[in-house]
Amino acid sequence: MRSLLLLLLCAPAFGQTAYPFAVPTCVPESVGGTGKGISAIDVAEGTCRGYWCPAGTGWKAWDHCVLQAYKTPSINTALNLAVTATNPVAGLAGFVTATQVAPKTADVAAYNALHDKMQAALLLTRPVVASAPPPPPPAAYTVKTNGAALDRPAYLLTNGVRGTTSVGRALVNQPCSTTLPSLASGLDLWASFGPDFVSGKVALCAKTP
Repeated sequence: MRSLLLLLLCAPAFGQTAYPFAVPTCVPESVGGTGKGISAIDVAEGTCRGYWCPAGTGWKAWDHCVLQAYKTPSINTALNLAVTATNPVAGLAGFVTATQVAPKTADVAAYNALHDKMQAALLLTRPVVASAPPPPPPAAYTVKTNGAALDRPAYLLTNGVRGTTSVGRALVNQPCSTTLPSLASGLDLWASFGPDFVSGKVALCAKTP
C-alpha cells in the first residue's frame, strides 16, 4: 500500500513539494474533527482529498493526492480506518507516514498537474476568516454645560497650550471635534466646537452620555 502524497502547509505553499511530507493537524468535521472545506477530485490521472485545519486566527490546508498508478485496492480502506480511529489525528498521521513515497522523476509532471486541480478546488472551499470587530466609534463630545448660562468661554489652543484669555463664546451642547487639535482635561476635552469648528479655537467639552 503506497501512495504519492503532497501536503499543503498553507496557501502560499501551493505547488511546492517536499519529502518526507508533513502530517495533518486535524481531521474533518465529518469524523468529529475541526477540518472544514473538504474538497475531492476523482479523475483518470488519480484522486485527491483535502481540507482546511484551524491555525491560529486562520487556516492551513492539507491534501492527499494519489496518482492512478500508485493506487492499491486497500488504500481507501486504510485511510477510512485511520480517520475513524480512537485518535483520528494520530491515525491519519500514521497513515501518511506509512504510505508516503518520494515522487519518481517520471511522475512529477503528472502529479503536479493533478495537484494543480486539487489546489484550485481547495481555494474554493477555504473557510472565511472572521474579521476583527470594528473599533468602537470615538466618544462624542459636546460643549459642557455652564450652570444656568447658555454658553461658556472659548480660548485659543496653540501647540498644545491653552490660552487664558477668552476669544469668544461657545453655545452649550454644540458638538465638539475629536479630530482637530484638542487638549485633555481630566474626563473632559478642550476642543473645537460647532457650528464652525475653527481649528485652534476651543471650549471645554464633555463626553455625551
